[in-house]
Amino acid sequence: MKKAEIYGFVGSIGTVIFYLIYLLWAFTPDHLLRRIGISWYPEKYWALALPSFLIFTVIAIQVIYQGLNMMYTKPFNSIYSTQDEHSRSYHEFQSISKESLPEIYDIPVSVINDLLYYRNKNSKVQEKSSNEELNFLSVRKAMSSLE
Repeated sequence: MKKAEIYGFVGSIGTVIFYLIYLLWAFTPDHLLRRIGISWYPEKYWALALPSFLIFTVIAIQVIYQGLNMMYTKPFNSIYSTQDEHSRSYHEFQSISKESLPEIYDIPVSVINDLLYYRNKNSKVQEKSSNEELNFLSVRKAMSSLE
């Protein structure tokens, strides 16, 4: 057996035992616990307070995390929403020959939006003249081969 399997097994058994002890402590009346010989234990208030605090903490962490993500996200009209220092545009590369494989580069968002949302699949797609835009026909062929 692997160490991870043993640790997982012991952890799951320990969790079940701890949960059963917690339930016994939370639902057993105080006079029965004293009769068994257990004289010191936390107040029953903590049987509800600790899980409530834990749930609130988890929810607060998620809300804070989402808030921080929204605070540090660039606006939609920012160029940094679609490009960064690692972006590679189409016009940066020159193929060695017509038979060689093209370099890997980022497809502009406008091309993807045009292909996915604005073009009818049966319409004839024409090539854009701008260097920044890709050849729609080759991208359309690549996308139709994936479907």
